[in-house]
Amino acid sequence: MKYALKLLTIFVFSVLASGCAVDRAGLGRAPDPVSWSVVPRYFCPGDPVKVSWDFSSMRKDPRNCRPPNGGFTSLTACDNTAECQALAPGSVCQDRFCCRRELITAPGSLMCDSGSGCYPAFDITITADTLSLDPPVDSESAYVRGSRTVTPYNTTTFSIAGGYVTHPPYLFEDRKTVTMVRSAPPTSVTLTFPFVCTGATPGWRQYDFNSEPMATEHVRIAEVRNMSGGHTILVQRTGSDPLTVTTPVRLGPPTELLNGRVDGVWSAYLDPRERGLLNRPLCGPTEVRNPWPDLRIELIFECAAD
Repeated sequence: MKYALKLLTIFVFSVLASGCAVDRAGLGRAPDPVSWSVVPRYFCPGDPVKVSWDFSSMRKDPRNCRPPNGGFTSLTACDNTAECQALAPGSVCQDRFCCRRELITAPGSLMCDSGSGCYPAFDITITADTLSLDPPVDSESAYVRGSRTVTPYNTTTFSIAGGYVTHPPYLFEDRKTVTMVRSAPPTSVTLTFPFVCTGATPGWRQYDFNSEPMATEHVRIAEVRNMSGGHTILVQRTGSDPLTVTTPVRLGPPTELLNGRVDGVWSAYLDPRERGLLNRPLCGPTEVRNPWPDLRIELIFECAAD
């Protein structure tokens, strides 16, 4: 509570300046206006990770524009800059609306109205427990999108705090950790393939490590272990060649048949012989009837030798 009050105080005085597959476990919701990431989650010594933020889903409103109407008495549509310069020397046509040029570069101005309003004033600070971001992200309030690339020397937790002006003010804080891969104790991650409905089709959700990388290029899979209780599962790994490999992963000793880079699209299925013993799943409006079990495998990581 003390932190929230402190953050609110800092925020109020911050510089003003210009966020279907259905998981039946919960219905969809509107996108969070505050989006940020630290990727990849697993890295080897010397590998970089990227910290990014994106507030472009914040709701725009003409009342957020300072001054309103691009600095004119009313919002003026335009097709070219010459039309705006006839109103005031040096004005520009930006996003098809006239804006006084000094507003675009003036410190403390939010932005010119593009017909849909402006983003609210916001404030963002990002820190890390093992390193300093360069340049620092300290009360950033100028760009709704940004990023930093850093090279952690150890497992690192990044923290974000900030907010933006609404009624009441929207305050937020969050933490994300990236892990350095080590051999002792071995670094591992459990992949859970939840059983969900995509439209009217039931099945297990996939992992796409091509579009959402989990690990840096030097991280390698050393072993894969079945963590799904008494079930034998089939793991399918589709590479970028494209090459598809389907491997049975049974209980007991881990398999090395899926070793290599952490890439491709990974899918998991129950062994067909086990599926025949279960009731047929059905997709309802808000739930899966007779759902088959979620599936889990454990990946053991190592770093590739240089």
